[in-house]
Amino acid sequence: MALTKVSYSMITGSVINVKDYGAKGDYNEDTSAGTNDTLAIQAAINAVAARVGYNKGSVYLPYGSYKITTALQVPYGVSIFGEGGTASVIFALNCNGLQFITFGYSIGSMFYEDFGISSAGGSNYTAIATHTNASTMDGLYFNRLRIWGFNTAIYFSANWNCTISNCVMENINVGIQLAGGDGETIGIRILNNRIVRAAGGNGTSPPVGVSMANTAKYTESVHIAFNQIYGFATNIQASQVTYLTVLDNDLSGSGSVITFTTPAGGYNISNNYIEVGAGGIGIFGAGQNSEVAYQRCVIASNYFIGSTETSAIGIQMSIDSNNYQWNTVIRDNTFSGFNTNDIALHNTGKMLIDNNRCMSTAPTNSVYMGTVYGEPVTFTNNYLEKGLAIANLPDYAAGKLIMVNNVENNTFKSNKSVASPSTGTGRVTDIVYNNAPATGGYAGWVCTVAGSPGTWKPFGLIA
Repeated sequence: MALTKVSYSMITGSVINVKDYGAKGDYNEDTSAGTNDTLAIQAAINAVAARVGYNKGSVYLPYGSYKITTALQVPYGVSIFGEGGTASVIFALNCNGLQFITFGYSIGSMFYEDFGISSAGGSNYTAIATHTNASTMDGLYFNRLRIWGFNTAIYFSANWNCTISNCVMENINVGIQLAGGDGETIGIRILNNRIVRAAGGNGTSPPVGVSMANTAKYTESVHIAFNQIYGFATNIQASQVTYLTVLDNDLSGSGSVITFTTPAGGYNISNNYIEVGAGGIGIFGAGQNSEVAYQRCVIASNYFIGSTETSAIGIQMSIDSNNYQWNTVIRDNTFSGFNTNDIALHNTGKMLIDNNRCMSTAPTNSVYMGTVYGEPVTFTNNYLEKGLAIANLPDYAAGKLIMVNNVENNTFKSNKSVASPSTGTGRVTDIVYNNAPATGGYAGWVCTVAGSPGTWKPFGLIA
């Protein structure tokens, strides 16, 4: 028998087309006119979910502008795809966009790609939200989505092994929020997205690009790589996260561009371009209040650009009234354009600061070294266009601060010379060795009174 009309839905187990269930896709964004497609799209989703067995299927959004007035309820096992982020667009009027409502923990692999979700009105809504469950939603893949105008773009409550990639999020207050939840949030990959606050979204949340500021449950094993994140006060906020990688991102923020508290399981923040607005900090490690020896953060090979007009800092660890941001490696970074410090270390310990290029010309001191609590801090092979400020000189005398082969004020601090120093700034217990020792001479000179060049006395008579 010949068919006079064929639809996707006439083929058992095929993709389900929302237009076969009555969706029109005729919303006019300029006039707010058009069909309410909420029930039709939901019917298509329900039809896929009703299929017997583990294998469900996918919902197809052909070209069109689809108005919804309540969030689409997406059960576990249902995928959704369209024809492109500006071709197949869901317009959410006074509601969330997609709301995931059931959990699954069985090597899931559902995809949501090639469509847009735009806010058409209302405040404090979320484009994509996962439900808080006692268990988790496993294996959700969001790819090539365009999200516009919401307070929050994507909110994960209890998700495992999920990926957000190649998406564009703009005019939003919060890009991605990973919020632990009852089942925790583990194994999240955020890759190659463009997340831009621009004018901000319809809502009141403080502007954060990627938020991991949960306190109830841990977020674990998060990879943030190859993204462009712009215009937020904080681009990446990590409070309670276990094992975090931030790699090869292009970041620009007005506050603390990257901020973290407890680098449980190890943090790797490397190869990022970090642009810091007036009064901001490129990477800020807040005081932990107590040391955990196996917690370690590596900050390496990043390029920092600062604002010279008002106070800005490249990297800051802790503050003077707090401590225990310890066990950090700061290595191979480049700084320019800062006018407070390139690096500021407050009450730190057990750190390695090596081979950084502090090229900012505005500050008095390229590096500020506060009191050393968890000895030692090793400061080696760094180039400082300006000075090194040591807040507590007895730390240096006591061996809590180890300094070797650094350039300060664009001058190499050699520890060998033919005579006691006559230029530069000397600190008490600085030592310069005699590069031509001989019988009857001295092994070197030690600074006894700090100054420029300071008071230097010979030591170590050679018999």
